[in-house]
Amino acid sequence: MDLAVEVPPAQIPAALRGLAPFALRLPAEGDEPRPLPPAAETALLDLVEDAAARSGVRPLGRADVAGTPTGDGSLRVTARVELRPPIALPPLDAVTVSLTELPADPPDADAVLELLRGRFATLSDVDRPAARGDVVRFAIAVDGASKPAPVLRYVIGSATLLAGGVAAAPDLVAALAESLPGLRAGDTARLAAAGVRLTVTVHGVQERHRPPLDDAFAGLVDAFETIDDLRDTLRHRHEHATRAVRRYAVREAVLDTLLAAAPVAAPPALVADEVARRRRWMTARLLQEGTSLEAYLEAAGRTAEDVDTEIRTAAVERIRRQLLLDAVAAAAGITEPDDDRRRSQALRAAVSAVRLTGPGGERLDLAALVGAAPGSVQPAPAPHEQEREPA
Repeated sequence: MDLAVEVPPAQIPAALRGLAPFALRLPAEGDEPRPLPPAAETALLDLVEDAAARSGVRPLGRADVAGTPTGDGSLRVTARVELRPPIALPPLDAVTVSLTELPADPPDADAVLELLRGRFATLSDVDRPAARGDVVRFAIAVDGASKPAPVLRYVIGSATLLAGGVAAAPDLVAALAESLPGLRAGDTARLAAAGVRLTVTVHGVQERHRPPLDDAFAGLVDAFETIDDLRDTLRHRHEHATRAVRRYAVREAVLDTLLAAAPVAAPPALVADEVARRRRWMTARLLQEGTSLEAYLEAAGRTAEDVDTEIRTAAVERIRRQLLLDAVAAAAGITEPDDDRRRSQALRAAVSAVRLTGPGGERLDLAALVGAAPGSVQPAPAPHEQEREPA
């Protein structure tokens, strides 16, 4: 939609008059837009918003503007704005959201204590066959490879290798867990993973000694005075993490269900702006890490087309959710001017209004599900609040 705005000379800062201060296409300046100074941008945006309000429209995203100077020193501006797509939102209390698979709770206090004991374990070399729980230092080489094999570490029975930057395939880890027990330093073993024949040479076996669960260990972990203090803190963190995991699952299910019930189209112009913003963010982030997009693509074995597809998909999903929550806010009469707070309130209203059911179709009580008192449920931040940029 086009909005006609006339900018009188009085609203153009004196220092900018005659200098075409707007990022507009002016006949005297050719086809290249000029940069838009902040003061002029503020004045122009205010006028565009006023014109939109008088026209009864709600513009979306950035306005594309073109200007034509008039004979009296004014500037006639035409702003092309994107309109919000219509969203047929159903009554929230008539929507049923099915949590077909409830999220698994995070590790409890006892499990975390065992993880901490493993992290603070000391190692000692042993001259015996490796057993479950031992740390094995080994080299693994592909048959026929000319490069020397790197030395890795693996805790027999764990799901990962203990080596920085090494991402082992699950079938390789499983093959190691099966082949390494019973081997001593100097022994070799043959195994296959991902269709490749490998030779493993054991360099050493180390036994792990976990510290006892006492007050000294509590002080070692985080300066706790007693082991009971540490346990209490871990229990509190577990309860908080459990509620957060469940809130996140409920929020995602509600948003997905509403998007299916009220399809939302992402305006192309808005998607283009979001994609450009995410590309700039990604490039800046890689530069901060001392690398470039080209180096990242080569190291990750990806193409620029892969990244563009990922960025565009994320941008479309983000915009669709934002527009949906704006529609929920409008339906609920939420008038908070700040976008993030308004959408957060809209999400809270949606989560509280819909009907939640479990895997068997049973009705779920929201407060009981997230472990909160009725009326105090605070949904996890929405996608617009927790920015998840592509990496």
